[in-house]
Amino acid sequence: ADKTKIFGSRLRSARKAQNLKQFELAKILKISGAALSYYESNTHKPDLNVFYLICKKLKVTPNYL
Repeated sequence: ADKTKIFGSRLRSARKAQNLKQFELAKILKISGAALSYYESNTHKPDLNVFYLICKKLKVTPNYL
């Protein structure tokens, strides 16, 4: 599988596992809903600070994402 495409689908799966809607997670992360949408569609990647915050809030390891 193309590793650059895995991030977005795993991010979406992890978010749904926490029963969070995109706008809810975006608010928690203090980012825009559009930014989160870009991450989930693999259009953009988050910076490291946001990446680690995503892992913490979604209770997943960096290696998973």
